[in-house]
Order: sequence, then structure tokens, then C-alpha cells
Amino acid sequence: MVDQLLWIDALVKFSFGVLLTVIPRLPIAAFGLAKTNQMLYPRIIGALLIGISFALIFEGAGKNSTGLGLKGAATINLAVAILISALLLFTEPAPARRGRIALWSFVVALVTLSLVQSLYA
Repeated sequence: MVDQLLWIDALVKFSFGVLLTVIPRLPIAAFGLAKTNQMLYPRIIGALLIGISFALIFEGAGKNSTGLGLKGAATINLAVAILISALLLFTEPAPARRGRIALWSFVVALVTLSLVQSLYA
């Protein structure tokens, strides 16, 4: 079960990372997030997500790995969920309703995944 959770986490992070890196305007428009002319930061975040996904894959592939593992993945997911929650509560990161719904859904998914990962860590 641990391996499957790491692979699912890596796949989700890699998918969003590629989207943000290659075509950053698509997820911004699809989720109704605040528009920006500067695409540097979404691409940097995409590259970070891709890096984290590869770290999860490399650590999950080794036998008796003591690296990132489930505790590290759960920590990353909770940190992102807390940041997005704070942005939603105290700023206006998504002017459209669908953007706020998408971000809150993402927060719920991250927290759920973190709880499941913590149970198996």
C-alpha cells in the first residue's frame, strides 16, 4: 500500500507540474485563478512539483529507503494545503467561484491524501 500511495502522489504532482511548466495559462484559466502576465512563477512551481515527484519515485523505488517516503510526502501535502487555505481565507487568489471551489477541493484532496499517508507511514 505504501508503494501505491507514493506512486499516486508522484503521478499527481508530476501531472500538475508538467501542466504548469509547459502551458501555465491553461490551469490558471481552467481553475479560474487570478490572471497574470508573468508566467515565471507558475513555471517555477511546476518545476518544483516535477522535482518532488521524481524524489518520490526515486525514494519509493529503492528497497528499505530512508529518504522522503510517506512522512515527507504527507508533510509536503499538508504544507501546500495550509498555504492554499491561508491564501483563500486572507487574500483573493481566485476571483471566480469555480477557482475557489477548485482550490478548496484541492485542499481537501491534499489533506485526505496526507491523512492516508500518515496512517501507513
